[in-house]
Amino acid sequence: MRVGGLVVLVAFALVTAACGGGSDEGEGSGPEITTELIVDPGAVAGLDDGTEAVTQGILVIDGETRVCELLAESFPPQCAGDFALVADLQTDTVVALQSPDDPTAEGVMWTTYPLAVVGTVEGGVLVDAQVAGHTYQQEGNGLLIRLYTAQTPFFPQELRSGEAIWWVIDATNVTDAAIPITFGSAQVAEVTVSDGSSELYRWSNGKTFTQAMQEVDFAAGRSAGATLADPFAVAPGTDYTLRAWITGIGAEDVVVTAPVEVIQN
Repeated sequence: MRVGGLVVLVAFALVTAACGGGSDEGEGSGPEITTELIVDPGAVAGLDDGTEAVTQGILVIDGETRVCELLAESFPPQCAGDFALVADLQTDTVVALQSPDDPTAEGVMWTTYPLAVVGTVEGGVLVDAQVAGHTYQQEGNGLLIRLYTAQTPFFPQELRSGEAIWWVIDATNVTDAAIPITFGSAQVAEVTVSDGSSELYRWSNGKTFTQAMQEVDFAAGRSAGATLADPFAVAPGTDYTLRAWITGIGAEDVVVTAPVEVIQN
């Protein structure tokens, strides 16, 4: 499915295991952004040592860790064009970091959305790298649910109306036993924005999904994720509530909830 030229992934895909630590439930975690320097990946190598910067692109890990401006049409994914080398990035802080079932691609990981990374330049490499932006989480029913929001260009604070957005969600079974999850359709996740009295945005509005029962035996320690891309149009406001959840029975009661502000692009 494509929405506004954006690829919408609605199937749960195997991802690397999430970290159980981080922010308190419902609160956003992420480093404080003290720099206003936001550059394309290809510009990082030319920055002076000691420069703090943010760059954004598709993350690919294949022995080296790169933030790529473009991806080649290959499997597993590879950078095409300019990229930034990054170091010290903790992969378990990246929401919905994909990893293939194919043993020939073992060790390769990537994102399906533009990840923002902040760090300090040393020798052309962005070191002490951290995920920039907010990651929200909620735990319940044996599941850890995380949500990361991405827009381009990166902006560290509010959501921007009038621009595309990527809602990135993953779930990890943090118990020692399998958790059965049943989906009633191809939709696996939902996101809403409300102002307290009314719902202003729902990701699934206007979309159709294959109606087919899917039963997932969510194994202990397993993580899976999805990327939901959409045009985002909500009237600016400062007192909104963001909610996100996995729609399957067995997971739908675990709702990531966070206060958000929306500004006009």
